[in-house]
Amino acid sequence: MTDQVNDVKRPKLDPLKFTEDDLIDSLPSDTSRFATLAEICQKLCTRIMHDTSLEQDSRRIEQNVRRKLLELGGKYPHLIEIDIFSKPQLYRRKTDVNADNKQTLRQLSVVQDLIGQYLPIEQQKALEKQVSNTNSSGWKQFIYVAPASICTAPKCANDIRTKVYTAIEQQQALAFTYLNSDREVNPKRLMPWGLMFKGEKTYVVGMETRFKMQKPAIYAMHRMSEMSIIPAEPNYTAKPATKTIAEICKQFGLDRYQKKSDPIIRLTLRLFGKAANNIDGTPISDDQTLEEVADGVRELRATILWGDELEKFIRGLGPNAEVIEPIALRQKLAEEYQQLMVRYSDNIKR
Repeated sequence: MTDQVNDVKRPKLDPLKFTEDDLIDSLPSDTSRFATLAEICQKLCTRIMHDTSLEQDSRRIEQNVRRKLLELGGKYPHLIEIDIFSKPQLYRRKTDVNADNKQTLRQLSVVQDLIGQYLPIEQQKALEKQVSNTNSSGWKQFIYVAPASICTAPKCANDIRTKVYTAIEQQQALAFTYLNSDREVNPKRLMPWGLMFKGEKTYVVGMETRFKMQKPAIYAMHRMSEMSIIPAEPNYTAKPATKTIAEICKQFGLDRYQKKSDPIIRLTLRLFGKAANNIDGTPISDDQTLEEVADGVRELRATILWGDELEKFIRGLGPNAEVIEPIALRQKLAEEYQQLMVRYSDNIKR
């Protein structure tokens, strides 16, 4: 029995298990101090592999660690210094990585509220935890990101947000109820492809699982409720691997809330006074032109999608804008303004 125990071989340490971070962390934290290869290997085996005995594998470990440190020295010359002329060779860390990390976290604390929503859910939690343990940058007191419109950002339940992000990462489907623009609540099943951020809102982009649709759907996250993650069945359509979610949104006009019936038009819009005074700096299309046709009157021409966003833009200019072409858009707005005139001309107190 004793012989059998003695015959059992201890597993050999595998120096290939050491990552770049392991090797960098094995260097002295004091940037003025050098370490020998033997000291570095001893530290690696004690802290990473939890084994202080180097007798059997010391030569193999040292050879591999030396090779990897030379590679890291060439890859990160600003981080690692190797004194190849000393005997034995000496190694040191040029900068305090922890201090650099803390500086990065202080920088991230300024924009945490903005970038957090763009990260996977676990990274959001990690960033929040790390930033909370770091002295925040004083620069944050000078920053205010104002709402993009009169509407404030809608509130979304944390459990809904967590499930959406998790389903996207794990490529699982979602079952939920949805409150649509007509205030109707309907059950939905969606294979989520990704997220689209527009204005103050976050939209979930994906393909309906109940219908064979050619165009992906978008759902405002704050209108989702009673959500659960369900397994993705083989017939569920996954996001095309060759396209990013940004490319998909642009291809199908999701970023413009494009409906199937929305046409591309050649718009001629007359602007009066100071209406859209700086639109040359924020054009509504790539081929936009702006020409002064009379004193205080400019004419804008652009190829653009005729959808809800364009109509809202023109309505927002009020009496200082006039659609010249297309005639159909001009007539539609004229009818709306007639209805408004009747409504506002009614002086009866309500």
